[in-house]
Amino acid sequence: MLVAKDSVLVIIDARAGKGEPLAIAAGRPQLQWLLDAALLDSAESVPHAPFVLVVTDSEAVYAWCCSHRCHSDKSITLRTWIGDVGSFEPEQEEFDKQSFHMAREQFGLKADRIVMLNALYPLVTGSTVQRAVDQLTKTIAAQLETSAALRVKRAVDFDQSTYTVVHANWREMIAIATPEDVAIADLIQRQRVQAERLGKLPQQIDAVVFDFDGVFTDNRVWVTQAGEESVACHRGDGMGIGQLKKTGLPVLVLSKEPVPIVVHRCKKLGLECLHGVDDKLPLLLGWLAERNLSIDNTVYMGNDINDRECLIAAGCGVSPCDGHNDILPLANILVDKAGGHGAVRELCDLVVSKLNRAGEISR
Repeated sequence: MLVAKDSVLVIIDARAGKGEPLAIAAGRPQLQWLLDAALLDSAESVPHAPFVLVVTDSEAVYAWCCSHRCHSDKSITLRTWIGDVGSFEPEQEEFDKQSFHMAREQFGLKADRIVMLNALYPLVTGSTVQRAVDQLTKTIAAQLETSAALRVKRAVDFDQSTYTVVHANWREMIAIATPEDVAIADLIQRQRVQAERLGKLPQQIDAVVFDFDGVFTDNRVWVTQAGEESVACHRGDGMGIGQLKKTGLPVLVLSKEPVPIVVHRCKKLGLECLHGVDDKLPLLLGWLAERNLSIDNTVYMGNDINDRECLIAAGCGVSPCDGHNDILPLANILVDKAGGHGAVRELCDLVVSKLNRAGEISR
C-alpha cells in the first residue's frame, strides 16, 4: 500500500469524449501538459511526489502512459486504468467517487488530498493546481463549488457532495475537443513556454557563451580516407548569431575540440573562440573577469558532460533538446531544437527577445 502523510493523489479523466489527450500542443501531447501540472514541484504543503492515476478507455492513451517517462527532478508515481467507459457513471461527481475508491482499493494509492483533472481541459497550469492544493490544506470547511477542469477534495470528505472553490484563469477553462481547439491550445502553450523561458534568463545579461560540438553541430563528424574531418552547421544559427551580435553583447565559443573546423566556423561568424579546452569553467571565469562581467549574468549553452560545471555556474544554463541525459536536468532552459538543427538560433532569438522587452537595445 502506497501511503504518505500530507500526500496528494491526482486523478486524470481521459475517457472517450474527453478531448484529444494525445494531440500535440507546443510539441508535446496534451496529456503530458496535464502530468506536468500534476507534479506540484512548488506546492508549499506537498513534501512528497504525488500519485497520479489516469483513467481511460483508449488503448492509445493506455500505451502512452505505460511507456511514459517523466523527465523531472521530482518524479511521480503514475498508474493507468483502462476499461469499458460504460462501467462508470456519466455524472462527474460519481466518476470522481468511483475513481477515488478504485485508486485506493485496486492500486493502493492512499492520499490525504485528491485533485481531479480532465483531459478535455489540458490548459490547467501547475501553478493553479498547486494553489488549489495549498488552499485545500488551509481551508477548514469544504465549499459547494465545482469545476469541470479542476476539482480538489480531502479524502475524508470524498463521499460528500462538496468541493473546495478553485479560482483559475479563464484560459484554463477552455475545453479542447476539436482540431480547431487544439490549434488554440498550441498557441496558448507556446506563449506560456516562451514567457517561462524569458523569465529564466538573467534579468541583466552580460554575455552569451556556446559550446561548439553538439550545439552548432549535430555531434557527428565525417572523416575522409585522408583523415580530414568535416561537420554540418545550420544556416539559421548563423543568422541568429548575427542578430545577437547586433545587441552588442559579448559572445564566446568555448570548445574542447582542438580542431581547425571550430576556428574556421567561428571566424566565418565573427565570433571569439577558445578551443582545445579540457577544463572549461576556469577559462570561462577568467574570460569574464577580464571584461568585468558576471557569471551570474551569463547565459551558457552546452550539451555534454564537459559542460556540466559551466551550466551549473552560469546564471542560466541552456541545453539543446538532444543534450546528454546527465546534462538535461542541469539546464534551466531546454530549447525545442536539437544541436546543429537550430538550437543556437532558438537561444539567440530568446535572448534578443528578452533584451527587446527590457528596452536594452537602442533603436
